[in-house]
Amino acid sequence: MGAISGLVKLVVVVCLLAIFAYGGYVYGQSVLQESLFKVSVPISQNITFDLQQNVSFPFKTEINVPINKTIRIQKTIPITASIPINANISVPMNLPTGVVYVDVPINSVFPVNTSFSLDQEVEVNEMVNVPIDLVIDVPIEKRFNIPIDTVVEANIPVPEWMNRK
Repeated sequence: MGAISGLVKLVVVVCLLAIFAYGGYVYGQSVLQESLFKVSVPISQNITFDLQQNVSFPFKTEINVPINKTIRIQKTIPITASIPINANISVPMNLPTGVVYVDVPINSVFPVNTSFSLDQEVEVNEMVNVPIDLVIDVPIEKRFNIPIDTVVEANIPVPEWMNRK
């Protein structure tokens, strides 16, 4: 008798599950044929959150910088050069008969090896364009507290079976 009562209980449980499953199916079908119920929900609360982030952005521009300055230049400038000479020189020659001018050809290269010292003040009055092209990193560490005070309106579906009078 104990085995039969256990079997009866099992059949009852299976039947109840089938009824609930069918009821859920019927409910789901009725939601498809639903109407809408308008609802207004007031929300009043503060939302607090911390923001810790690095923000990078490119910065590219040109700025004009005025320069009004007197600069002293002290420098020794080396000069190394070769000077070619290709000419005829008329040379006077004293002869017993008198002075005779003889053309002497000169075809040579004279080396020049010297230095030049410069000690001078120079006045500079100019506008100079300076290009700037960089990436700027800005760390942001801030706690935000945002008060929310609003009314949210929504349309909630109401199953058809709940609309019956």
